[in-house]
Amino acid sequence: MENYTEAAQVADILSLGTHWIYDQNLLSKTFPDGVYDLCDPMSSYHPNRKAGEHTHTGDQVRFLAESIATNKGYDLAHWRTTWLDKMANYDGYIDGATKATLSSQGQEPSNSNEFAVVSRIAPIIDLDLPLEEAIAAAQSQASLTHGGPDIPEVIEFFVRVIYRLKAGSTTATALYDEASTQNYPKLNPSKVLSEIEEADPEDFRSVAQQYGQACSLDAAFPLTLYLAIHHGDALPECLSKNALAGGDNTARAMVLAMLLFA
Repeated sequence: MENYTEAAQVADILSLGTHWIYDQNLLSKTFPDGVYDLCDPMSSYHPNRKAGEHTHTGDQVRFLAESIATNKGYDLAHWRTTWLDKMANYDGYIDGATKATLSSQGQEPSNSNEFAVVSRIAPIIDLDLPLEEAIAAAQSQASLTHGGPDIPEVIEFFVRVIYRLKAGSTTATALYDEASTQNYPKLNPSKVLSEIEEADPEDFRSVAQQYGQACSLDAAFPLTLYLAIHHGDALPECLSKNALAGGDNTARAMVLAMLLFA
């Protein structure tokens, strides 16, 4: 992997097979040695995808990277045009945020507060912009499709954490230091990290059940931090445990890959 976009895309491809499987017992029986190989989707949500291909989340990261490459930089208008062109006849899963955004021809975002949009910051990080510009661009790209009230905070949090990592910080230090800034009243990462400290590092399945395995920010954010803190020393093992935790694993996987790549 050479950049953040590739890291996110590899994580998405690995997660395709187990994406949106909530039955942890089924996952454990199917992958007794962990999830380290590519496989066809186990769910019915990706009928046009095979092992080695992307979910709809990974495809949108790819589309943003293409927009940036074609435009030689990020621009919201160009991103909107690219996204509408790619998604109008898209043959993969169409989520609620995409349906709502398409219905307005990209003029109004959905009210989605889902974690998946955080994964789209990868191509912005690869631009190596000054920090504040990177935050603004990352929030801008998300605003096309996701208008949830907590999205700007979670985008800013992860951009700042990644920039701390790029400067040489460890994962745990970067997360704790950024959380301590108290700049995130809706997200409240300090509270989340305090809870994570008390969680069993090895019982990731129970932690996933506790917070929830779904797409929402209130479930995916704490579970992602838990996996980064307790299992962030090796990317393959971290992504395997994330997949075995079940649910909307691909969004979590892509953010974890960016953190560990940094």
